Amino acid sequence: FIIEKVDVVQYSPFVRLYMDINEINIYKFISLGNNEMINSISFAFDNTAVSTVAWDTTMEEIGASGIISEGTFTGAGVKIGVLEAGGICDINHENLIDKDITIRDTTVSFFDHATQVTSIIALMAPDAEYYVSDLTSTVGLEWFIENGCDVVNCSFCYTGNIQNSDGTYSVSNHGYRIDIDGIYDYQIRTSLITVVVASGNLTTSNTVSSYNPDNDIRSPALAYNAITVGGLKRQWSITGYKLKYEDRASYNSTVPYAKPEVSALFTVDIPGLGTCNGTSFAAPQVTACVAMLIDKNSSYYNSPAKIKAALIANARKTSDFTADRGNLDDRVGSGCVNLETIYSNLNSTRQYSVSAGSQAGTQVYSTPVYLSTGTELQVSLAWNVYINQEDNGVRITNYDVRVYNQAGEVVAMSTNPTFSNVEFLTYSVEATGAYRIVIHQATAMYSGVPGEIVYLGIST
Repeated sequence: FIIEKVDVVQYSPFVRLYMDINEINIYKFISLGNNEMINSISFAFDNTAVSTVAWDTTMEEIGASGIISEGTFTGAGVKIGVLEAGGICDINHENLIDKDITIRDTTVSFFDHATQVTSIIALMAPDAEYYVSDLTSTVGLEWFIENGCDVVNCSFCYTGNIQNSDGTYSVSNHGYRIDIDGIYDYQIRTSLITVVVASGNLTTSNTVSSYNPDNDIRSPALAYNAITVGGLKRQWSITGYKLKYEDRASYNSTVPYAKPEVSALFTVDIPGLGTCNGTSFAAPQVTACVAMLIDKNSSYYNSPAKIKAALIANARKTSDFTADRGNLDDRVGSGCVNLETIYSNLNSTRQYSVSAGSQAGTQVYSTPVYLSTGTELQVSLAWNVYINQEDNGVRITNYDVRVYNQAGEVVAMSTNPTFSNVEFLTYSVEATGAYRIVIHQATAMYSGVPGEIVYLGIST
């Protein structure tokens, strides 16, 4: 046995032993029970969160462990941007010293946060090219677009809080900002650059500028076309470790029902850097998965909405998943990113074009599928919103996804509202047979929108 702690209970004939569930060996306990000094043995289990998740375990949870060990897809040929607020990464750190890193402004100071975030991505995708910039050096994504970046990680937010005369902070309106989120939405759609953003963290102290007592998601994580990443914790239960929503990860959103879209581990033990907490460290896990996806299949280059559809359709449900927000969980989106499942369903994410001026009621696409009883079907839709240059207005066409059985009955459908560019449904197949998955256009496309491409992701 590896005993973590022993309590000898005074004035009683009891001794309590504490150990990890993985250390329990029933045969050793049977042997122990044969000791004539022991009358009985009983077991009790505590449902406690694991505060620190080992690096290898983190990689296993997001389905990246085997892929990284194999070493075939390492981000080679992929350009990854890292946009930070507060400084740049230390390129001489052991995790980064041998990596291909371009720093926009080398006069900017090193920032531990930037080194931690960049390290997570680089340890997963070591052969990618990296472009790192401090937030003060750029407006939006311009520098990364100029350098041909495929994906950009943004582990920061614009707090927008108001500083009071006594030095404390008051929460301002945390809504969609056209001067931030709108810029990202426009640049993502027009330049086809994938952007991964941390959802943010709970901050209950009003003495810091990041004060966020309501766990609100803030810009640029409210950008529709970005991939917003929530946080998960790893927790023990009687049947083993499970992933659940991390209470400190932001999720309240003014963007209807679609933020975050996917989640990853909130607490990470980064090799050479130690334990880090926050969605800042969940986002780069997803960014690295995106880079490895692009490396695996070139059809995902310049396809931010296709990548989003693949991430959502192939996410692993958390133990506390509830389809309470348009079939998404309002706290974790579609669940935990799962690179292994994405790789298994690479060709199941497809694109379909919708003509400019297309009208409500149009059936964009219909595909037959054969499903067996008990199959867990997950289907996603994703498309990029249009930003009207004349009035800076967001233009969103509403699409739905439906599943029909052989009798022509709808057995599952997405329920996101009109003002969303993500759809998701899950369906536990009740009877083996032929089904149809249909993309349905629920509202007319706005005048002036130059057509759209809708991406359908399927996972079984």
